[in-house]
Amino acid sequence: MLKKKSTKTNLPLITDSTNIPKRGRGRPRKNPVINIDGLDKLSMNNNNKSNLVNTDLSNLVNHDELEMDDDVKLNIDENKLLKLVSNKSTLEDKNKLKLDDTEVKLDAATELMLMSQLTDLDLISLQREDKKCQEGVTSGRYDNHTCFKDTTGLIKVKLSGEESKELIVIPEKAIEPIFRFSHNFNGHYGFLKTKDNINKSCYVSGLAKKLADYLSRCHVCKLRNTVSVQHGPAKIVLPVPVMDEISIDFLGPLTTPGSKKQRFILNVIDTGSRFVIPIPMMSQMHEEVMYHLMNDVFLRFGFPKKIRCDNAQNFKANSLKELLSKLNIQIEYSTPQYSQSNSICERYLRTLQSGVNKLIATTGRDWDLYIPYLAYVYNSNVIKSFNMSPFQLMYARPPTTTLDLFLRSFNIGLHDRETDIYEMMERAQISRDIAGENHLQARLHINNYSKPPKDYKVYSKNDLVYIKNKKRKGKFDNVYDGPYKVLEDLNSKIKYKGPSGRSLIASKTNLRT
Repeated sequence: MLKKKSTKTNLPLITDSTNIPKRGRGRPRKNPVINIDGLDKLSMNNNNKSNLVNTDLSNLVNHDELEMDDDVKLNIDENKLLKLVSNKSTLEDKNKLKLDDTEVKLDAATELMLMSQLTDLDLISLQREDKKCQEGVTSGRYDNHTCFKDTTGLIKVKLSGEESKELIVIPEKAIEPIFRFSHNFNGHYGFLKTKDNINKSCYVSGLAKKLADYLSRCHVCKLRNTVSVQHGPAKIVLPVPVMDEISIDFLGPLTTPGSKKQRFILNVIDTGSRFVIPIPMMSQMHEEVMYHLMNDVFLRFGFPKKIRCDNAQNFKANSLKELLSKLNIQIEYSTPQYSQSNSICERYLRTLQSGVNKLIATTGRDWDLYIPYLAYVYNSNVIKSFNMSPFQLMYARPPTTTLDLFLRSFNIGLHDRETDIYEMMERAQISRDIAGENHLQARLHINNYSKPPKDYKVYSKNDLVYIKNKKRKGKFDNVYDGPYKVLEDLNSKIKYKGPSGRSLIASKTNLRT
């Protein structure tokens, strides 16, 4: 018998949600607040000092305090009980891990094995329905191998060789499930391991081709497995006049701030001479970018015809676009998530970062104090492809290095006294032309003796592609995202429909199909 212990207590009646008493973090309430709906007995004590309810908690049953009593009847929903009883046998037959309408939390390995649905595949029935299997049993030959039916009714082939093996013949309709067992539920291994796993006990006609096709359609493998980068024909950056075109990019944020709290470096590099102009900055705001471009670049070295930059939002600000438009300066954006499209600037970023780290380790002073020195050293060294230094190409005279100062062997004269200004300018232009030709020949030589490039794969509209995940942080994150639909082929790039429905652009070197 079940017997309920009657418990009476005084609880605060909450009539206004704004008066609910607050409690400190980690401490239980002294007077628990309950929902009074459904209580069968309420007795109000009108007391001016406190608003209390004297109630019989007959509906709030504490199962720890139940005692046997034949006179007490439990209030049970009969419809729910009948439903549980009628479904119990079905649930137990279908899933032994789900009892009394309670789900048991499975471990990862058990859940994976249950997902494979091993018992759903009836090979004997599928072999009976397969025409080629039946012809093999009748003729005794299946793909030039001995074919027979064993005592269990399975059709097998006998392979002759160093080790005679009897393998189960897999009918056409069972090939896909067999591949799923051997690949999807076996670690998603590659072609060779999956093939060896199948060949241990199964015979699939034309296994190599069918398995390769199946693996090429595996969505999980496409998201995770890396592929060789698709390199198209190499592009050569053609020589241009000095300060005719510049590239800009940011380095940062740096963990160590500068002397004036700078955390970024705006890198400006002249395409024609490779002359670099690094500018420490406190932020990447477009207002600060506009100020330094005007005062530290344009008014000191002249106005370029074109500026090349990445797709950062600070370079896409309307005010910056409007300023450059009024100055008749063209702005060109590189391919998103593809650093090589702005390779001139990206390569110098690595050199600058390495130099800053080394000098900070040597002296321990603020890094921004070394920026002018690093820029001068870089501009004074010869660029191999040009066979001249950026300083010499920019100022039409050789730079003075630290070694020159020590040996006192330098000469800062620009020209002979007998040479007029026109001849001096002509010599400067000739030296720059020679440097440009040297650079062009060097790049052609590299391309001719390197691995012959392949043409980019051509994609059609609505083709499905996977894009390299550039926001990948952890080692367990997917290498690729997708699939996404191709909207347009742009030679070395594609335009595709992003997850939000927007049209985005990606380099073909970051794609896989």
